[in-house]
Amino acid sequence: MPKTNMVFRRSQGMAKFRKQQGGMSMARALQESIPVVAQIVGRVSPEVIIFAGHDALAMFHKTFGTAPLGPSLVAPVTTPNGRYSALVYAVKEIQCSILPRPVLACALAHPSKYARRAEFLTAEQDMKVRLSHIGARLIEMGPPIVR
Repeated sequence: MPKTNMVFRRSQGMAKFRKQQGGMSMARALQESIPVVAQIVGRVSPEVIIFAGHDALAMFHKTFGTAPLGPSLVAPVTTPNGRYSALVYAVKEIQCSILPRPVLACALAHPSKYARRAEFLTAEQDMKVRLSHIGARLIEMGPPIVR
């Protein structure tokens, strides 16, 4: 069963969140996390945020977004999922209140449900290629200084 991670709280899914968190609603958990998430994201000032699941991206955007989300910047990757296709991967640009510039958001379906599917592996590879420039900059910086 897919896990839902509301920054610091976990459950086995959205439907089980309230029961597994002692009656706390998802909305309340989100409110609880806002100050810490804002501080972390503001301090790190990321170029890219990777979301494990599209619900996580939607919650982040609902909380911090300052402009509508546009279409995916890459061809969305989908996979058969019963009657309808499931969205496995999309990349969007987010304008948010906690960063001075837009940031890329890679939304990758939760691996607990889709990691073994070929579409997930395709999405993972695309994400690795798109993020390789960040890794290259870290390599150029050299090993960390240990004091």
